[in-house]
Amino acid sequence: MSLPLIILGAGGHGRVLLDALRTAGANVQGFLDRDSGLHGGDVDGVHVFGDDSWLTGVDPESIFLVNGIGSVSDTSLRQRIYDTQRDAGFQFASAIHPLAYVSQGAALSEGSQVLALAVVQTGARVGADAIVNNAAVVEHDCQVADHAHIGCGAVLCGGVVVQQGAHIGAGATVLQGLTIGRRAVVGAGAVVTRSVKAGTTVVGVPAGVRPT
Repeated sequence: MSLPLIILGAGGHGRVLLDALRTAGANVQGFLDRDSGLHGGDVDGVHVFGDDSWLTGVDPESIFLVNGIGSVSDTSLRQRIYDTQRDAGFQFASAIHPLAYVSQGAALSEGSQVLALAVVQTGARVGADAIVNNAAVVEHDCQVADHAHIGCGAVLCGGVVVQQGAHIGAGATVLQGLTIGRRAVVGAGAVVTRSVKAGTTVVGVPAGVRPT
């Protein structure tokens, strides 16, 4: 990560990433954000250049981007921003906090984020633009697909598969060998004892489908 970094989004998640990247010694050049009230000012000591249009005319090989868009349950905006900038030729840097543990036997992908006190064990794979948030645990042989979000303090037991864009809420536990379908949502604190279908939201202990 020798090139300067630009963080897309100066909100809460972007600021957490700034802290992680600074702690790792990365060169964060600035933020981009859609809030015009932030433009020209500083957030946590880092300049906000403007919105995404600032990238027009920037050589994609001169910087790396960092996706600072967080998600509470819907990961689609984060994915759209990632896809748009990748199509424009930009690459995304991963953000790995120095206090995270990533096994040498694990695999991370472009733009993946592993934050403070998180654990990614051997045989696990974390996909592109996926988040393993603070103190989350991704146990051995788990597969976390692109754009998925493993929330703060969540635990994926061994061999869990989290498909693209799924969201595992803070403090949730997914038992060994289960699959969380594409864009499914596991509510905060839930204990998942059976696989979850795509697009489904489950909550509670044990987790069940949320009534509509």
